[in-house]
Amino acid sequence: RFHIPYRNWCPICVQAKGRDTDHTSSTRDRTVSEYCLDYCFPGDEFGFKLTILVGKERLTGNWMATAVPTKGASGKFGVDKVLEFFEELGDKDRRIIIKNDQEPSMKYLISDVVAQREEGRTILEESPVKSSGSNGIVERGIQSMENQVRAIFLGLQERMGGKLDARERIVTFIPEYAAYLMNRLEKGKDGKVGYERVKGKKPTVLGLEFGEKVLYKVKPKEKMEKINARWEHGIFVGIRKRSNEIWIAIKDSVIAVRSVKRLPVERRWNVENLEWVNRVPWNKYKDARDADGDMPEGVPAREIPESSGTGNPIVIETRRKVPREFYIKQEDAEKHGYTRGCAGCSSWFKGL
Repeated sequence: RFHIPYRNWCPICVQAKGRDTDHTSSTRDRTVSEYCLDYCFPGDEFGFKLTILVGKERLTGNWMATAVPTKGASGKFGVDKVLEFFEELGDKDRRIIIKNDQEPSMKYLISDVVAQREEGRTILEESPVKSSGSNGIVERGIQSMENQVRAIFLGLQERMGGKLDARERIVTFIPEYAAYLMNRLEKGKDGKVGYERVKGKKPTVLGLEFGEKVLYKVKPKEKMEKINARWEHGIFVGIRKRSNEIWIAIKDSVIAVRSVKRLPVERRWNVENLEWVNRVPWNKYKDARDADGDMPEGVPAREIPESSGTGNPIVIETRRKVPREFYIKQEDAEKHGYTRGCAGCSSWFKGL
């Protein structure tokens, strides 16, 4: 009669203390790759949030992560990154399972991914609504991904010797490099890293720090300019996974190179490390939201004001943006008035 301890045959106990069905781990042998996708939103104290698309493959434990301009179907960039992840693990033309949590933005993205693959090659699985544990393989790992992104961000901030604005363009390159490191350095229970499970060999990781200024070898041109420098300065922002080429940011561009040399420690870090990175990963996709494709000739990037240190992030605006969606914030409701019967307005009015 006191309902202690809990008994699952007692209606009162169940109504008062009953919990969801346990999320048990599957022990069946898997022959089809299973991919889990989700978003995370690390942000700063000023309310800015970086939107990161995160994915994990269950069998190999490999990760993908990339900053995207917005949730959902964000043009060609997010879809291409997911397809590139499939190809990296050898599943470009194979049957796969994609699991998600039925969030509308994720369903839009997955529908675009399915449309790009051969019909019948993609099996969709959905976890119950509001049950993040059912998609636990990626939910648990998102914390690890956020921790690695935070570590790289704080390391860069320490090297720069001051507070770093999370809106700087260079920050958008961190998630992809974080996934690259986790796939090559984070060991599982079997003592192997994700890269080793796919490739069958141990990985090598370049000993450069993210955001470091380096010398890169210039690619030869058709007409050799033998008097000009063969090596030039650039900023290290990641690795191109398909070819293991090195992503180098230079003024108004991001290029892939094969060879780099480190500079003396005192020359590796200065304000140029931020100023030179005035692109984001999705800038090269002309169909992506908030992207302009390749840098048009005669349209310079807006300069950072000298008085603001590292300043605000550089914005390149070369065409009129078409609004896709908008959000109503609490300050908008306070300014223009609350709507009677609206659940969101009611929550704001009650201070929730």
